[in-house]
Amino acid sequence: MNYFDLFGLPMQLAVDKSLLARRFRELGGEDDPLHAPHARSSHQEVQKSSILVAAYKTLMNQDETIKYVLQLKGRMHEEEKYEPDPEFLMQLGAINESLAELTEGEQDKIEAIELAIKELLKSTYAEVEAVIENYSEDTVTEKELLQVKEYYYRKKYLQRVLDKVAQMRNIAAL
Repeated sequence: MNYFDLFGLPMQLAVDKSLLARRFRELGGEDDPLHAPHARSSHQEVQKSSILVAAYKTLMNQDETIKYVLQLKGRMHEEEKYEPDPEFLMQLGAINESLAELTEGEQDKIEAIELAIKELLKSTYAEVEAVIENYSEDTVTEKELLQVKEYYYRKKYLQRVLDKVAQMRNIAAL
């Protein structure tokens, strides 16, 4: 049984979070699913609760949901080495080069780079937004799944760079 079946939901890339939360509570989940399950009377109940919490956490996070669906569809594997297309890697390289050239006190340049990354994230999402928002197991094509996979990895790359920018911003604030 997959996580969608567990909650009685159709397979989706954009899960209705309020419906998911309601189903979680109906299935006997904790009020706060992000905490470890309380001690139960049997090993089976603890195991069920752990699976329920893991499923809930996965489906509440869109990136994790995308990864999960791609894994279910056999389009992504754990520890997969994936390299985005060369054009994107060139853009990423230019951003990283700009970051490396910064000197102390160039807060305005840090902000400009951060804005450029966020715009790239936004345009990357726009390319797959319709597929993600309207995903249907019956109509999704192989090409669309691969586009969603590309988006997933691009977002991970860009998030790492945003984290680096945030770290630079924190260092500059000291």
